[in-house]
Amino acid sequence: MSVPATPDHESKSPAQKMLSYRWIIFGVLSFAYLIIIFHRLSPAVMSSDLIDTFAIDGAALGLLGSMYFYPYAIMQLPAGLMADSIGPRKLASISFGIAGIGALLFGLAPNFQVALIARLLIGLGLSCVYVPTLKIFSIWFRKNEYATIAGMLVSLGNIGGLIAATPLAIMIVRFGWRNSVTGIGVVTVLLAIGMYIIVRNSPKDMGLPELDEIDNIPHDERVPLKPVPIFQGIKTVVSNRYFWPVAIRSFASYGVLMSFQSLWGGPYIMQVLGQTQVQAGSILMMISLGSIITPPIGGYLSDKVLGSRKGIVLFSAFLSTLCWLPIALMPERITPGLLYGLLFLMGASGGLGVSGIAMIKELFPINLTGTVNGINNFFTMAGGAVYTVVIGLIIESYPKTAAGTFSVEAFSAGFRFLFISMVIGTIAMMFAKETKVKAK
Repeated sequence: MSVPATPDHESKSPAQKMLSYRWIIFGVLSFAYLIIIFHRLSPAVMSSDLIDTFAIDGAALGLLGSMYFYPYAIMQLPAGLMADSIGPRKLASISFGIAGIGALLFGLAPNFQVALIARLLIGLGLSCVYVPTLKIFSIWFRKNEYATIAGMLVSLGNIGGLIAATPLAIMIVRFGWRNSVTGIGVVTVLLAIGMYIIVRNSPKDMGLPELDEIDNIPHDERVPLKPVPIFQGIKTVVSNRYFWPVAIRSFASYGVLMSFQSLWGGPYIMQVLGQTQVQAGSILMMISLGSIITPPIGGYLSDKVLGSRKGIVLFSAFLSTLCWLPIALMPERITPGLLYGLLFLMGASGGLGVSGIAMIKELFPINLTGTVNGINNFFTMAGGAVYTVVIGLIIESYPKTAAGTFSVEAFSAGFRFLFISMVIGTIAMMFAKETKVKAK
């Protein structure tokens, strides 16, 4: 008995197949980015459990939190270069598998030293996924779609931040932090296998036309994709004076956010505001919730409406800085309700600045996409590494309370440092170059 014929993939033209399949790739890589953000932020709600399990102090907790960021930062330049040479698909898949192994080791770590190594492996593995993802998107999507796509990626990825807050806190209460981390490690390994099977570097790898062909761009007008020698590419990027304002802002703003969201926000909310672990997770979740909503909006406004990158990024930086003012000046007087609103606004305003990804890419030819994203992401992740440790040292330098917790004065000093850093990052953005595009 024959099966009735139905419209299927075979009935599509090569151009339609390409334009459809790119969304499958987008979905897989976006889910991978969600897992990246989860791993990055998960220590915040389990900080008390980690202190108790490994019998460590604030400085050691800061070191553990930073172990994700150090290899992540160091590997950003090699990640960009490897994405431009051996191919982003292979690099991302293998790296994601390493992160999965690191997560399994972290969940099983018998002591603090093994936990440090495990977090280092997680950071090392995940360090070579984001830059290859941007490289793949630059090939599968048009230039006037790029900021929107980047915004969607950030938005979907920040769902990982939501999961790493209240849902993770509930999982920890019910199953323990070790079982929770081990479970996400299994998911990470399985996704690495799925990435290798599904994702492709370019439409040509599937025998499909590229965008230049679909858009009927004459051959002599197409951008050449010849590889650039490693040191020539690095020199081109770092010698461009307009690269540095974006890099400085990335270092400061991301370092500030990660030091709070991924580690020190949890102890502050529990010890100063008197909230439970689950309540702290719910409050921290507001940053991710705000970050989910606005990145696609910021990307769309930049691509389709304003035709501007710098204006919306500068607005984002200014508004994010304002959110830190009350936290820096009166951390003990902020109510949980007010902090809910501040952190949501902080996430939402920061999400608007996603056009900075497109801004820095457009300063250079497309064949340097991997290199420039790698170098910029080095400064971004270096901020996370440096600020997490520095805030730990600042807080640990103050005497603890009679109950053995960190004092209000300690958190206040750390948060003032974060606010000043945000001001510096905002000022730097004023000197950035507008990579204006025609709104379409």
